[in-house]
Amino acid sequence: MRHFELRIWVCISEDFSVKRIIKAIIESATGTACEALDLDPLQKRLQDLLNGKMYLLVLDDVWNEDQEKWDRLKHVLACGSKGASIIVTTRIKRVASIMGTIPLHQLSGLTEDEWWLLFKERAFGHDTKGHPNLVALGKEIMKK
Repeated sequence: MRHFELRIWVCISEDFSVKRIIKAIIESATGTACEALDLDPLQKRLQDLLNGKMYLLVLDDVWNEDQEKWDRLKHVLACGSKGASIIVTTRIKRVASIMGTIPLHQLSGLTEDEWWLLFKERAFGHDTKGHPNLVALGKEIMKK
C-alpha cells in the first residue's frame, strides 16, 4: 500500500456519470474541491494528476452495466505508471465481467457465528454478561 503515490477511494453507486466520477477522483486524490469544469478540462486535469504515477484507485459499489461508459473512464485512467491498480467493488456479477481485467473474486458471506461475533463486538464491546436480555434481542436482530 505504501508504494502507491496516490491512494484514491470513490463511491460510485447507481450514478455512473463519467464527469462526476472524474471530478470525485480528482477531489479524493488532491483533498480539495474541484471547480465545476466541462468534461474535457476535467479529463486533462486527471490525466496530468495521474500521469506516470503509481496509484491505487478503488471504485466502490459500481452498478454500471454500460460497457461504453466504462471504456470512456478506463481510457482516461490509462496514463498511470506500470503497477497502477484499479479495484472495483460491485454486487452485480455482470458489472465485474464488463470491467474485463482479471477474473472476479467473489466474497462469501459470513457464517452465523461470524455475524454474531461482529454484532456482539459492535453492540457490547467485550461485556455481554451484564446484558442477557440485550444478547437475546441482538441474536434475533442478527437473524434478520
